[in-house]
Amino acid sequence: MAWRLLCGSSEGCADVLHGVTSMEMLEVLEHPHAKGGSSDQAGWCGLAGSCPTVSVGDFFILQSSTMLKDITSLILRHTLVSRSHLTPELSLRLITRGCEAWGARAEDVPFVDPYWGFYWPGGQAVARYILDKPRFFQSRRVLDVGCGCGAQAIAAAAVGAERVLANDIDVNALEATKINAELNNVSVETSEKNFIGTKCEGFDTILIGDMFYDEEFAKTLFEWLSKLTDSGKLVLIGDPGRHGLTASRMSSMTRLASYTLHEDTCLENRGFTEAAVWRLEK
Repeated sequence: MAWRLLCGSSEGCADVLHGVTSMEMLEVLEHPHAKGGSSDQAGWCGLAGSCPTVSVGDFFILQSSTMLKDITSLILRHTLVSRSHLTPELSLRLITRGCEAWGARAEDVPFVDPYWGFYWPGGQAVARYILDKPRFFQSRRVLDVGCGCGAQAIAAAAVGAERVLANDIDVNALEATKINAELNNVSVETSEKNFIGTKCEGFDTILIGDMFYDEEFAKTLFEWLSKLTDSGKLVLIGDPGRHGLTASRMSSMTRLASYTLHEDTCLENRGFTEAAVWRLEK
């Protein structure tokens, strides 16, 4: 993870961040405005207590390996390996009923909205479909958008996809994905770029799981995915039937498979008992 710091050099960064813990850096990453300002720069300045006066062009990119190690340690501490899902072939570190974070108050969990700690129904359906159709995915270049715990990407890598990129805007999700990929002896690329609205060049298959949770976002998402489909890309959508996946949108989709959810997943997702995989049509 590259940190943009208000420093003129590596030595300047060391001076500015002297005594700052990696947990404090994580807080600024997730709440960049909380430390006293209206920008990322101000957040870092508030964290350090002061900043040298330099231009934006003088920002120095500092690789914080210590930060990533701390995130990894926290994920390992607050998750357990689970196979209680639609893809028992995959071992995944998740927040389960055996974890302290399960049902804990938000202030007692060291992550903001750890959605990546759960294996959502749509993602399970897509991953199951991939594992059941290995030959179809072996030559594909796959982009998993909003990867969460990384299961869809890991499934694609496990069946031998030509290229797999797991994408999420949350660094914690990407670290969780790396942990889970290693747990399953596969390698996937990761990126925190916001791909929504882009042409996704270099990929022929786009995976979307559980992202139709909000009508406004669903509208933007569906318009983008439709353009990708029109350009010849395969778009697969996994969803248990959230309100953002309207009848109008489903009329442009073909249901490829439907799965009954595992009991544990039903407990985590009140009201959903099955999930489907859809192919978006031109």
